[in-house]
Amino acid sequence: MVGGWRRIQVLVVPMLAPRSYTREDVVEFQCHGGDVCVRRVLQLCLEAGARLAQPGQLKHHSSIFLLAL
Repeated sequence: MVGGWRRIQVLVVPMLAPRSYTREDVVEFQCHGGDVCVRRVLQLCLEAGARLAQPGQLKHHSSIFLLAL
């Protein structure tokens, strides 16, 4: 434990533009455990300035990308 928190392992996969599926910078997080770990990682990301994708945003961007081909 560190400062009352247990350490958790998280795999971080950056997918940088223009080589990502949406041609934008995207970061994927893979964490073990249950909802508590996932929610804590999400909270830390949001506090650091990340933002959540809007509903349908990834689908919209992938449609635009497919139409551009």
